[in-house]
Amino acid sequence: MNADKSTMQEPTESLVVPQSFIARCAYLLLSVGLLNLSFAPVNQFYFAWFALVPFLLVISSLRRARSAFGWGWLFGLLFFGSTMTWLWHATWLGTVLVLMYLAVYWAFAGALISLSLYSGRGAGERVLRSAEQSNSPTCPPPCPPPGVPGGGVFVIPAIIVFTEWLRGWVFTGFPWVMLSQTQVPVPALCQIADITGHHGVTFWIVACNAMIFLFIKHRVNWRKLVPTACAFAAVSLGITAYSLWRIHQTQPTQGPSILVIQPNFEHAKGGAKLVGWEDQLNYHFDRTPKALANAKETPDLIVWSETVMPPMNIEARRKARDPRLARGIHDDLRKLVRDNRTSLVFGAYALVKHEGNDREADIRNSTYFYSYRSETQPRYDKVHLVPYGESVPFRDSIRWLHDLMFKIAAYSTNYVITHGSIDALTIFNLPRVNDAMSDPAQPSWRFVTPICFEDTDSSLVAKMFRGENGTKRADFLVNITNSGWFNHQHRAQHLQAAVLRSIENRVWTARCSNTGISGFIDSV
Repeated sequence: MNADKSTMQEPTESLVVPQSFIARCAYLLLSVGLLNLSFAPVNQFYFAWFALVPFLLVISSLRRARSAFGWGWLFGLLFFGSTMTWLWHATWLGTVLVLMYLAVYWAFAGALISLSLYSGRGAGERVLRSAEQSNSPTCPPPCPPPGVPGGGVFVIPAIIVFTEWLRGWVFTGFPWVMLSQTQVPVPALCQIADITGHHGVTFWIVACNAMIFLFIKHRVNWRKLVPTACAFAAVSLGITAYSLWRIHQTQPTQGPSILVIQPNFEHAKGGAKLVGWEDQLNYHFDRTPKALANAKETPDLIVWSETVMPPMNIEARRKARDPRLARGIHDDLRKLVRDNRTSLVFGAYALVKHEGNDREADIRNSTYFYSYRSETQPRYDKVHLVPYGESVPFRDSIRWLHDLMFKIAAYSTNYVITHGSIDALTIFNLPRVNDAMSDPAQPSWRFVTPICFEDTDSSLVAKMFRGENGTKRADFLVNITNSGWFNHQHRAQHLQAAVLRSIENRVWTARCSNTGISGFIDSV
């Protein structure tokens, strides 16, 4: 009877585990489609709980890590190519190369998962197969000892988290469309991020997928998965309980009033601006006074978006021949904040050094802060530049390779951006306008300004906030961004990442975009 039962299990399993090339491709497409639906702008977050199951079934059908690497790479190519269609708007050839590179991380994950399923006792299918064979009298000697199946429910998430972390770190990192972002519509599943970072959310998502995968793959012997299911349920209940406690623990406090101005200036392919700096100046200096006149009270802070002004650092102004660039704009900005007794933060380049050609210049992407209570204007220089959008590697080491990459990158100009120092994460002090207009000694609020893509970098934003002895260095976050380069899902996906930064650091965010989505994000 046991021999017959074993024989009958094979055709049953073949209905679940894809064996042909076409079936495996169909499974990968199903996973990719479900993942796309779980990300913004569709936001069907629950699809992420089982979207990876077809992918895991494909990997489990392969007996060699080399094959799993190839199928994982194909999955990554399909996944990134469909979730980041906005890249095609910037550069076709560059997008192809970027997608081929990003797919390597899913290939690596596929190979590691395959090894975990078929190597060692304690992870996934190999353990379950041993347990099934040990209970069969037809097991050829020496029979493997009985084991407890299901270790993969924790090994597989660890692998995916590791590869996501790697993608966010190698070559400065590209932490876009992380699986954790899909759960933003469900705050109760995201609160654990203030302890584990967003990777903790990813771990739970993949564990859910792994649990379903193991039950489908080994449904005939499902009772041996009950202990693992109980462990997974306990982890899920713990996360939910902590999240509900954390949400109710958070008490709102009075913060500054903030006005954001979004101009909606589109960009051409490659990032070229379709309006000059004069048009941007005219819009902001015209629109802002009108918005202030309609406000119920004077805002503590006005926020303009990324790179809306010409270079405003003192070195650039000293070199400028145009009086408007040398002094006029600077004086107008100071007049704006003085007349309205407020403060202003905005994005503009900083031309620190310009000797020789533009490719050798020291140009920074920066934020500037003007306040009616200060004669100085502190600046923050962007640290994490967009790979192949603001920076191209090998400029100082392999110049010919740098020049080749520069030609296919998302550029419409002939210069590159220099990143700021990780040790110079500027904290801006915002005076309290409405509560203490006549008391300069009144404590100010503190804020940081990750620029555009930087708010996808969890570790960088955390470093901006965390001081010595666990103290918080700032009270809120201002993200100035420019989504004019791209279209499609980019803007909604960027907002998803921004929400997680607020949860991780327990701060609220004011967000001002040149195009796309501006607004405010709560701290929970």
